[in-house]
Amino acid sequence: QWELAKLYESDVKTICDRVLDEIVKLTRSNYGFYGFLNEDETSMIIHAWSRDTMADCNIIDKPIEFPIDKAGLWGNAIREKKVVLINDYKKGHPNKKGLPIGHVSLERLLVVPIFRNNKIVAVGAVANKKTDYTEDDVKQLDIFLQSSQLILDRKRAEEELHISRESYKTIFENSILGLYRTTPDGRILMANPALCKMLGYSSFEELQKINVERKVYYHEHNRSMFKEGIEKNGVIVGFESEWRKKDGTKIFVRENAKVVKDRFGDVIYYEGTVEDITEHNKAEQQLFLQTSALES
Repeated sequence: QWELAKLYESDVKTICDRVLDEIVKLTRSNYGFYGFLNEDETSMIIHAWSRDTMADCNIIDKPIEFPIDKAGLWGNAIREKKVVLINDYKKGHPNKKGLPIGHVSLERLLVVPIFRNNKIVAVGAVANKKTDYTEDDVKQLDIFLQSSQLILDRKRAEEELHISRESYKTIFENSILGLYRTTPDGRILMANPALCKMLGYSSFEELQKINVERKVYYHEHNRSMFKEGIEKNGVIVGFESEWRKKDGTKIFVRENAKVVKDRFGDVIYYEGTVEDITEHNKAEQQLFLQTSALES
């Protein structure tokens, strides 16, 4: 019984090792490897060698990345996008380039490519079964590797999502710009520490109790203009307005924001950045007054 699903909580390397052990056992082979193709199918990274391969192979530097254009017979699986099945390796074959000194001796070889959207994403290979490889071996490897790839695809997607979330969290927490999500009616769904500080609130929990429309925008018409612009265009860039801090003082801000909708096209929230330009505006006004005084 295949029990790959039980390995779902393991890391990718552990899963790859388990996949390789299984394809070697399924086909009653002595050797095997399991690897993944890069985006343009020009090279393959070996993620797992069978234990016997590593033990019997005496190549000093066992490479883990192979350029496909320099690969021997096994590379035909990628170059020709089809299964390679050879039961007499010693016989002359097109693309046969010989083996490096110290490489295990090969008698039989089976290489099965795995496809996603007409591109090869992975390759499973086994070698030196005591009897000939058959179409049943091909079918078993193909079904097993396809199932394994689904698990690995999902695993990688979740790992990438986790990394993305961690990266976003780091940016969110440490950004010097205010970051927020609010509903169209002004409820605050999310705000980073910079925005809380900008508005004079000690925490997000405290800030979340207020409504943007009623408490933050100093002038109602500014909020109306903001909503009209973002609803019409989906984004708004460089929108300047006056905001009210917790203590009632006024600050000038510049916003960039976008609309986020659900799959039905309904607005879920606005997401944006806020920059406090109060000091910048003061400096510009002071410069203007100084220039005017010199010209008068």
